[in-house]
Amino acid sequence: RVSFAVTSGQFVLLQIGTYDPDEGTISLHLRLLELANDYFANAQVIPSALPQNVQGHNMGATVEAGEQDPFSTRDNTVWYSWTPQVTQRVELNTEGTGSNSWAAVYTGATLATLTKIAENDVGVGTTIQAARLRFDAVAGTTYYFQLGTQWADAELIFMLFAAPLCPHDHFADALVLGAALPQSL
Repeated sequence: RVSFAVTSGQFVLLQIGTYDPDEGTISLHLRLLELANDYFANAQVIPSALPQNVQGHNMGATVEAGEQDPFSTRDNTVWYSWTPQVTQRVELNTEGTGSNSWAAVYTGATLATLTKIAENDVGVGTTIQAARLRFDAVAGTTYYFQLGTQWADAELIFMLFAAPLCPHDHFADALVLGAALPQSL
């Protein structure tokens, strides 16, 4: 399977062959792949209620001009947007995606004004690894998710859910320890 980008009016030559010149039938199937959420301005909207299980793919996805590349030359990203109704810690997890995957979270109104909030790049390898990241979401703020995979034609699955807070995660909730040692928690 091969994917490539073409421009309207562009002349394309394809060379097709077999391993054995005496045998084999060659079938060529062409289809136009156009992903609406390939572009930031067309980010797919995720409903605000959590949890969400989102399924899609990045077949035919590209990198648009001016798109940030936190993943070091990945070229098959898609975009999603989400606006929470409540302030909460959130986890985005690509468990179930059929390829190594990466994710980044941004705020901002345009591609040029995005501010990165969080990212996770599992890298490239032979063992499939899911991206997992957490961030503190503020009610009414729109977050943009940029996702990609190692292979340019992968099914893309991710979950978005409220992440539990550790009971002493904030300074104001610090656990006071007594002076006697040793102590166990």
